[in-house]
This record gives sequence, C-alpha cells and structure tokens, in this order.
Amino acid sequence: MHHHINVFAWDADDNLWVNETGFPGAEKQFTTMPENFLPGYLSAKELFKTEIAHMLRYGHRVKALTLPMPETALRITANTVPTACPGKSRDVLNKPVIIQGGVETFISQITSDTICGH
Repeated sequence: MHHHINVFAWDADDNLWVNETGFPGAEKQFTTMPENFLPGYLSAKELFKTEIAHMLRYGHRVKALTLPMPETALRITANTVPTACPGKSRDVLNKPVIIQGGVETFISQITSDTICGH
C-alpha cells in the first residue's frame, strides 16, 4: 500500500535554530539581581517554580523562561522589583537567530519537486 504525505510539520524552535545559548546566562543574571530579597539559588528555585506552573500555557524554552521572569521578580521582591530584573527576559528575546547547520538544505530538499512529487 502506498501512502501520500500531505503535511510535514515539526516544532521549529527546537530544530531549526540555536535557541538555548542565552538561557543560562540570562537566568544567572536574573537570579543574582534580587539578592537583597533572596539568595540566588532561591531566586532560581522560584523562577523554576513559576516556569513549571505555566508549562501548559507557555510550553517550553524561550517563552517558558522569559514570561515567568517578571512575575517571579514581582513575587520575590514583594512588588518592589529592581528595574533590571524583568529586562533580562528582553535580553533573551533580543538574541540573534542562528540557523542550525544544514537546515536550509533540508528545507530545500523536502520542498523540492523531486521529493514532493509535484
């Protein structure tokens, strides 16, 4: 039996570009800024707790890290967050997009007439 594939899809943020290079640095900077409220390791724990609480809504990776940052900063500083804390989420979002090696060739191949049969 021969089947025709009509749709091919993938979760692009994990496969097409490098998306995690800025995460550890941004998280580290975020957790050290409100140290007069909580030690860095506890800020990291609180950020992770917020990420997990919103996992179904935000998914994972860039949204799951950046969107909880302001919420976490407000919670751990009793709404007196230092201005720079939420700005760390912008830093991650402003990172340049770096395409994974071979992606352009792969997309060209799967959309070519010879593979798609058009």
